[in-house]
Amino acid sequence: MDWWSDPCLVVNRGMRFEHGPEDVRAATELIGSGASPGDLTAVQSLTTAVQRSLKILPTAFGLGMPTTLSEILGRRGGNCVSFAVVATVVLRASGFPTRLISETVYTNVSLLRGFGGLARTPIGPLTNGHVWLEVRLGQDWIPVDAELGLTGTTTWLARRLASGVTLPALGLPVREHWKFPLRILRLGRDGQPFEDATAEYLIDAPAKKRGDGWRTPEVWSDGVEYFSRNFRWEGRSGLRILAQLPRLRRMSSAIEQFSPYLTP
Repeated sequence: MDWWSDPCLVVNRGMRFEHGPEDVRAATELIGSGASPGDLTAVQSLTTAVQRSLKILPTAFGLGMPTTLSEILGRRGGNCVSFAVVATVVLRASGFPTRLISETVYTNVSLLRGFGGLARTPIGPLTNGHVWLEVRLGQDWIPVDAELGLTGTTTWLARRLASGVTLPALGLPVREHWKFPLRILRLGRDGQPFEDATAEYLIDAPAKKRGDGWRTPEVWSDGVEYFSRNFRWEGRSGLRILAQLPRLRRMSSAIEQFSPYLTP
């Protein structure tokens, strides 16, 4: 069995979600299962079922989050990792290969995440971490975000670039707006990044959606390249990124120019 088809092992960075067939059965009993591997409709149905079945639990920087599949199912919720784990399990159990995606996202200012910037992490007052997955349909891998209820590239572009998303901050009754991703990394069998997909999602996908040889504005493309290749994400980048506010504002203005082309 290929690692991306095994529902009993899901690894996100240093977090290993290992469980038995009984836990997989419990997940499929709660969420359901897809009848037609290769069918986008079945993937959409399962993604929506995960979003509706789980809730975002109150937390700060992941503290107190469930660390096993059985705990996620027992508490009926967690954070984005929890949603991605359950979605991965039920999709793989239904015959859909998946792989996890780790993302750093640019947000509105949040004092709640200000303390995170003091740690050696990308999380800070302007940034947050997020996890979702890709599902293989035929020869293609498509984005699926169970926490946000997104399936497919068109929907992903409309919500994550054209309009952004607003959701509870850290599970608390405070809402924050996620403007656009800054870095998108595919995770491999060991849960570590093996491929940078930032340009693929933030430059290639918008251009393909528009067509006609159109290209994203240069200020946007330059910003995407900077954050995916040149910005130093190691260490306390959650605070260090504050120095990039002028660049981030220029990118925000650029999105306004091409966001109408990204809506369905």
